[in-house]
Amino acid sequence: MKYVETIKIVDGEVMNYAYHRQRAFNTNGAILPHFITVPDEYKKGMVKCRVVYDSIVHYIEFIPYTFPTIHSLQIVDVPHYFYENKYTDRQELQRLFAKRGNCDDVLIAVNGKIADTSFCNVVFENNEGLFTPQRPLLKGVKRAMLLDKNIITTRDISIDQIGEYDRLHLINAMIDLGNPSTIVDVNKIISFEFRKLV
Repeated sequence: MKYVETIKIVDGEVMNYAYHRQRAFNTNGAILPHFITVPDEYKKGMVKCRVVYDSIVHYIEFIPYTFPTIHSLQIVDVPHYFYENKYTDRQELQRLFAKRGNCDDVLIAVNGKIADTSFCNVVFENNEGLFTPQRPLLKGVKRAMLLDKNIITTRDISIDQIGEYDRLHLINAMIDLGNPSTIVDVNKIISFEFRKLV
């Protein structure tokens, strides 16, 4: 089983790397390099760095990054958690993503409780504040950082409580809270169908 850390690099600066190293260690005891050496050709703009590992680091690659546009979500409700570590094998997530219909992505719930999208943690916003699901599919590094800074709070959020919020932010290692291209108005979250994992 191989795992991956997806790390944001901005103008040659490696972002939140301590969180990535900690998650890798928590995953399987892996120790990532103390620092990432960014090649000169990737020291301008935003770059995605992928570190693939198991007990050792297999390779590190750098890819120029463009923000996705996600403004609508199709809810899919599954019976159990299935992606609690950041595996390179995303087959089940891709299967669910294929159920998005005319929406940009899926919003995955587990037994009626909101978890994640196919590639992001989520943060709901209303006049009470910013709330992320108590139990996501995957505990992302951006989510961990925002929790540590008390910018967001955890809360159980069920499908039938979505209407209590105004909008939904998608976050991950590459995408910051409040990024305009990944904010979803709750009226763009489409009612769900129950789809069992095979």
